[in-house]
Amino acid sequence: MKEPFSDKNQEERPFGRKENFESMTEALQAGQEDGASKAREKSPEWKEGLAEAAHDLAYGVAYGSAFAGVFLSEFLPDSVRAGFAKGAKAGRRAGAGVAADHEDASRNPGHRHDEESEGMNPKFS
Repeated sequence: MKEPFSDKNQEERPFGRKENFESMTEALQAGQEDGASKAREKSPEWKEGLAEAAHDLAYGVAYGSAFAGVFLSEFLPDSVRAGFAKGAKAGRRAGAGVAADHEDASRNPGHRHDEESEGMNPKFS
């Protein structure tokens, strides 16, 4: 039976080198040096892999969004497209109204213009 960490099996060990250290500090420094050298050795491979993954992700997102947009514009009936357009227009109007109310409230912080201040909510009247 082989001893897993004997000098004979040094090449098979997955982590660093086997040595007897004088102190824990010396062992930690050796581990730091081994780790740093492995990281420098593998860094170009990782950078290339991450760059390819980022490229593929960006390509997929752009392709998917363009495909979905063209597919929807080509195959949706006119009535559905008109509904989307009307809904978008109404949403923009509502958003502008909320923004205007917020701007008015920030100019007059003491004045509240809502149902509560007009007595329409019995809880606050």
